[in-house]
Amino acid sequence: MREPWPAVRVSGYLGLLAAVMMLGAKESWSAPQAARIGPRAVFAPRRELATKVIEEMQSCPVAVDAGAPKIECVTSILRRAGATPEALAFTAMLGGEGYLESFRQMGKVDLATVAYPLRANENEGFMLVNGSPPTVQVEDFVHLKHIDIRKDPLYPAIAKKFPRVELWGHADFKAVQALPGGGQRFIFSFVLLNGCHACEVAGYAQVAFDFNAAGKFLGTKLLRLTEKG
Repeated sequence: MREPWPAVRVSGYLGLLAAVMMLGAKESWSAPQAARIGPRAVFAPRRELATKVIEEMQSCPVAVDAGAPKIECVTSILRRAGATPEALAFTAMLGGEGYLESFRQMGKVDLATVAYPLRANENEGFMLVNGSPPTVQVEDFVHLKHIDIRKDPLYPAIAKKFPRVELWGHADFKAVQALPGGGQRFIFSFVLLNGCHACEVAGYAQVAFDFNAAGKFLGTKLLRLTEKG
């Protein structure tokens, strides 16, 4: 299985918010305490403005070490477009790569959709927020590398039709379920492709992201494979 993109930095959101609000500050984008991410962190401009913002973001210099210059360029563009301090802090947490597009309150742990307009592929992704750790990027390879689709009973039938079938880093949110003891299970459907990004869709893998009652991330679990409908 491929690695879709590097893991998002998850340093303290409260520190990010303070740093963004201090114009010209040279402090690190980190702090020991994390603040809760909520609806005020969403940046959802009208379509015409969003197009302009994306074009301006694409002109920002790329920081070799993902440092402040690139972040300051992107957050400056979002600020002029009306982004809240919380939205700017979220973008800073992403290293300037994107912004929070939508937020859904789900309980202890919530669901966020993140826009990544600077990427060549997969310009949108899911993130589970406000648990421990503060953010879990759903499509991050580190959460999927132990998922073995070969153990599913349906795998032989799929592999017979698509010999190079593999789990790919693109997810769709399906449901959230309560776990015994007060935890949460977020279910996502990942596409199965026949060996490459542009190859045939072979089916789908239902993967659970589990959290305990305190919001601690417990890991992922393959629930089942399904054939292409």
